[in-house]
Amino acid sequence: MSDQTFSLGIGYWPRRRSGAELPPNSWSESDHGGLHEDLAHIAELGFDTLVVDLRWEESQPASTTINGAALRGIERVLDRAADHGLRLSIGVLGGTFADTLHLPRWACGMHVDDLLLATRTHRPLMLADDGPTVFSNGRYHREPARDLYRDALLRDAERYQLRE
Repeated sequence: MSDQTFSLGIGYWPRRRSGAELPPNSWSESDHGGLHEDLAHIAELGFDTLVVDLRWEESQPASTTINGAALRGIERVLDRAADHGLRLSIGVLGGTFADTLHLPRWACGMHVDDLLLATRTHRPLMLADDGPTVFSNGRYHREPARDLYRDALLRDAERYQLRE
């Protein structure tokens, strides 16, 4: 019989730094001291893996712009996790939480390409009432998300973020 082990991971969102203006769960505005305390406590509880998400809206506010502060926040959590013997699982292009899509504003709304594809393929358009709820810029929107897999702008933006 082989000795089997498993990883025990926990999802983590950073504490917001005092006076931070960005929304909670922001890697750009995270509390550095709080991060050290949290990770020490997580390791003390016996977890060996930290699961974090880099919210797409924070890390890529425009399709051709990367938020360096958010990436530096992820670098900090990588360094601090190593200090505490924790492995990391990082979700990039984080866009879902429960049944809500958390997307950059530029990834939402109806576009001519959507209309043309629906007409050519005789597929119904997914309207906001039919699809998942979209949360962007701190509020819920009725416009549908653009197609995360087929939309050329989104695919180019996804590749750009992954390269960075």
